[in-house]
Amino acid sequence: MVVSTSPKPQGTLHAVRSLMAQLGSVAFKFFLLPVGVALIILQLLTPSLSYDATSAKLTYKHAGSTSWSTLRGESGETWTSQQVTLVTSDDRTLKVDYLRPQGTSSAANQALTVIVAGFLPVEWLIDQIRPTGNQTVVIYRSPRLKRMLISGWFPLHQLHSAKSIGDYWTFLTSNPLTYGYNVYMGLHEAPGDIVDIVDWARSYLAIDAQRINLIGIGAGALVAAAAANKLNTIALPARTLTLVYPPADLASAIRDNATSAPRWSRPLLATVLTPLYVRLTLTDHLSRTHPTRKYLIIPRRSFELATYAAEPAISVAGPEATIDYLDVDYSSLHLEGNSYQLRQKIGTWLVAQDAIPSY
Repeated sequence: MVVSTSPKPQGTLHAVRSLMAQLGSVAFKFFLLPVGVALIILQLLTPSLSYDATSAKLTYKHAGSTSWSTLRGESGETWTSQQVTLVTSDDRTLKVDYLRPQGTSSAANQALTVIVAGFLPVEWLIDQIRPTGNQTVVIYRSPRLKRMLISGWFPLHQLHSAKSIGDYWTFLTSNPLTYGYNVYMGLHEAPGDIVDIVDWARSYLAIDAQRINLIGIGAGALVAAAAANKLNTIALPARTLTLVYPPADLASAIRDNATSAPRWSRPLLATVLTPLYVRLTLTDHLSRTHPTRKYLIIPRRSFELATYAAEPAISVAGPEATIDYLDVDYSSLHLEGNSYQLRQKIGTWLVAQDAIPSY
């Protein structure tokens, strides 16, 4: 009798299947299930951006007294502003810096221009925008901005500029998860913040409600369009809405701008992130902003924040919208010549729309 000593393939296959089942169970319990629960909770915490006449009421709770403040640009130049602290409807603290022309003691009947720039620091914006003309200018600053500007693990460059316990805590808690959470919540909270700012300015600064202007740059275009939609819903439409390089095709924008992620991972990243930001879909909000006058500035070159990522906004904006193109990629907007060109285009257009008296 011959006895076979070869291993039984069926037994090996069973062991492999058993191991895979155990690994799958561990992955489900310790990764997939917690992630799923976290996403559900995140969606419950996210402000609803589906507006109707009831849900879009102006509901900020409290405004503190105004005080003088100083905004310092990256160049070192300082700008005198005033600051007020608002308590939002969801009990968050929102600090608002607003600038008025030198020598103007009252903002009554002035135009109001609110600038939303997503992930661009205020220090850079104040240098590049250099607000002029007889208008009140607010550069929106998310309460989460510091955390929105930090990505990665323990960014050492932030440690050198830390000045308070809060700054050190931000450094210690910096990681991709807290970064992603703060970006997500910051962008979704911002439209409501903008409307609170407009409501406060109308009540306390007596600004001209017929000349409310919103400007969104990059990711800020998502916020500006949603805020314009909300203002329109409550019968306080913005006079103008300017969108600079708007990421109307969000998946394309994520793929082109997630430069810190490996190239091979960007399509997957776009696939995962795009559904999470569906409430901020630019074309949905933009289609509900009539009669607001619209000005779209689109990149002509197809790289960085690609032209095809912005172009879906053109058809939705309507035939009355003004469309302009710049031969500048998104990452080069900060250069002095490019920012000057952008500033002149927007200022000239706003004057032509009688949105601001001069520039």
